[in-house]
Amino acid sequence: MMAAMITPKEGFLSGELEITDSFSLPYWSIIAIAAALVAVIVVLAVVLTKKKKAKAVKTERADEVVSAVAEESTAEVTVGEPVFVATESVAPVEASAVREQVAVRKVQGSMEIRNCNLGGFVYQLRANNGQLLYESRSYKTTDACKEGIQNFVEAVKAGMFAVRADKFQRYKFILKSPTSSNIAYVGESFSTEAACQSNIQSVQRFVDAPVEDCTDPKFTVHFTVYEIPAKVKSAVESQAGPVGRWEIVKADEKKKNSPFVFLLYASNGQLLFESRDYKTSVSCKNGIETFRKTVAEGQFIIDSDKSGHYKFILRNVFTSSLMEYVGQFYSTQKACAEGIDSIYRFALLSPIDTL
Repeated sequence: MMAAMITPKEGFLSGELEITDSFSLPYWSIIAIAAALVAVIVVLAVVLTKKKKAKAVKTERADEVVSAVAEESTAEVTVGEPVFVATESVAPVEASAVREQVAVRKVQGSMEIRNCNLGGFVYQLRANNGQLLYESRSYKTTDACKEGIQNFVEAVKAGMFAVRADKFQRYKFILKSPTSSNIAYVGESFSTEAACQSNIQSVQRFVDAPVEDCTDPKFTVHFTVYEIPAKVKSAVESQAGPVGRWEIVKADEKKKNSPFVFLLYASNGQLLFESRDYKTSVSCKNGIETFRKTVAEGQFIIDSDKSGHYKFILRNVFTSSLMEYVGQFYSTQKACAEGIDSIYRFALLSPIDTL
């Protein structure tokens, strides 16, 4: 095969080369191709340079964090502050370890002890964004509240959660204590099972949050006791009007060892109240007697939650116990008041001797 020779034509500067055996190629085309290749090389070089700079900045920032951690141990302490002296040299902290510590801090949340509007103290578990994940019952003292936190954390880590739909088709978790069969923690009520499961996961994630005392020594209890209308009281006293019915049923019909609950229905079959769990049907029936006594002698308080729903809380004012009965959620305060009136009427008029 004969090799072609490239020789300058006449008018070389006019932009053409001559391949003597076969073809001619414009000179300026070769220059354009070469310029394009140079441009590609320059772009790649710029990209690689930017990546190196970005990596260097990240490393520098990590080093700054490490340096800040190291400086904390040697920072001067003002007079009057406690001083902690290290007896051994502290090993350098790696940037990756610092980043892990920062990540841990991001998922801490908070466990807050607060004054309760209804009296006593409660603890509230919150996520980093302030969302309320769980609120306890009332405790008489902050020390009892702190002990309650320890027991709650232990129960969450034991993980004995169960999701249950109540008779109002609302979902809530029931968390059993690993140390006492008489203690159970009841979560917030949700409209779907998925939302309830998500709440459980959040509680498990943030349960190790640091405890914060957010109580106010000047706090005053403020709540309004709901007054049962005179006509409702009169109907009960005269034993006039329709009666409802009581039922004792298993909380979960699918489980053989399910606990028992009592249910109060109105005369039209509407469910008015579902109790807490009882181990046996006998103790559940005794629970009805206690509930009826509390309805007759206690106080109904209307309370609202973070979502703007209303519920009643029933307390016995003649004992030192903070035991409470908590009703279902209502969309309006008026509906909650009407629910209280119905419970007062049918709890005291409906017979229990047929149970």
